[in-house]
Amino acid sequence: MRTLIIVVSLMCVLTTAGSIADAQSDLDKLDEKFSHHLEKVLPGWTHQRGEPIDKSENVLIQFWYAPNKAIKISAMPYNSASDARAALEEFVRYERDKTQLKDLGEDGYAWGFGQSKIVFRKGRLLVFVSSRVDSGSSLEDRTLSQDERLEREKNEMRKWSTEFAKHAANALGNP
Repeated sequence: MRTLIIVVSLMCVLTTAGSIADAQSDLDKLDEKFSHHLEKVLPGWTHQRGEPIDKSENVLIQFWYAPNKAIKISAMPYNSASDARAALEEFVRYERDKTQLKDLGEDGYAWGFGQSKIVFRKGRLLVFVSSRVDSGSSLEDRTLSQDERLEREKNEMRKWSTEFAKHAANALGNP
């Protein structure tokens, strides 16, 4: 009986390890897809892969940089498109200031500062995009009032989040 318990326990550990390796392989392929596409359509941007806070999380994180701009892309695969849809619906349910995006993935929403945070679903993936733009560093920006700089930042953040979200969706093609 003891041998049976040990064998079953070992099988569970090996199956879990195999699932984690498969998930990591899928994330590596997704990382390559995004990187290849974005490097081609947005030359001059640099990027690095981030790590999730909890190392066991099944999430891809990429950071993209250009002068005075930083974009974060996070992609989370689910077991099925319906699981991804349910997770998206749960996520946006409590977001009061959201706008539905009809031209991005199967489902998409923008919210936050200037509607600059974006989430969309494509197949069984949820992709989150957010941006940070530092206006105020150029001579022209310094001549603007604080309200004008704030408005420029909102517009720039919305623009770059939207552009990266569209490129990420295009990189995915038909999952």
